[in-house]
Amino acid sequence: MSKGQPKEPISSLGLRYCRIRPVSLRLYGVTAFLLALCLFLGACRDDFALPGDRKNYDPIAALPDIINMIGGSHKLVAIEAEGVRPDGTIDVNDKVVNGTAKYVFFRTVNPPSNQPPLGAGGSTETVWHQQAIAIAGYRGWRFHEYTSSDGSGVTPRWNRGVAVDRWDPRPGPGRFTSELTAPSCSFKDVWASALKEGAPQNAVASIKYKEDIYRFEIPGTDLKLQLNSDCTPLQRR
Repeated sequence: MSKGQPKEPISSLGLRYCRIRPVSLRLYGVTAFLLALCLFLGACRDDFALPGDRKNYDPIAALPDIINMIGGSHKLVAIEAEGVRPDGTIDVNDKVVNGTAKYVFFRTVNPPSNQPPLGAGGSTETVWHQQAIAIAGYRGWRFHEYTSSDGSGVTPRWNRGVAVDRWDPRPGPGRFTSELTAPSCSFKDVWASALKEGAPQNAVASIKYKEDIYRFEIPGTDLKLQLNSDCTPLQRR
C-alpha cells in the first residue's frame, strides 16, 4: 500500500482517510490544525452526507442516522449542539451562526496484540477504550477523494456534512463510565422550557445533553437552564 493511500477501501456510505500525506489535502485556517492534530494523535476520518435538511437540521431526529454512521459497539455519551433555534433545528448553512451538532461515542476494547513492550510505550492496562466523534454541519475543508482502489486516482471535493473521527484505542477505561440514556426530549421541548423562563424567541442556543442532563444556554446572556432527561426542570443558576 502506498503512503498516500487510505488504510481502508472507500465504503458505499462514506469516505475514510487516515494519515494521508499533507500534500494530498488542501486545508484552511483552524480546520487544517485540527486535522493535523487528529492525524498526529491517531485518528481516522469518515465523511458522510448530512441526514435531513441542511437549513433545518434536527440533531435529535438525526440521531439514528448518526448511530448508523458510527456503527459497531460504540455507546453514545454526549450530544453538544450550537446555534439551535426555538424550533429545535440548526441551519448549518448559516455562516454567521455557524451551528453544529457534535455526538460523542465511546467503547471499551481489548488491548492490541501488537502493542510495544513496557518502557517503549506499552501498557499493563487490561481494558482499553476508543472514542468516536461525529460532527454534523462540519464544513470548510477540501480534500482529495480516492477514486481507485490502488490510490492512483483522486478527485478534489468538499466534505458532505458529517465528519466522523475514530480515535485509536487508548490504555485504561477512559473517563466515560456509562451510556447516555436515549434522549426523550427534542431540542424544541428544551427550548419550550427555556421560553417559559424568559428566553428571547429570536435567539439561538447552545444545548448539551450529558450525564442524562440537558444544559441550555444562550451565549451572551445570563440564562442557563438545566433539565432532567424527561425535560423537567433540574436547576437554574
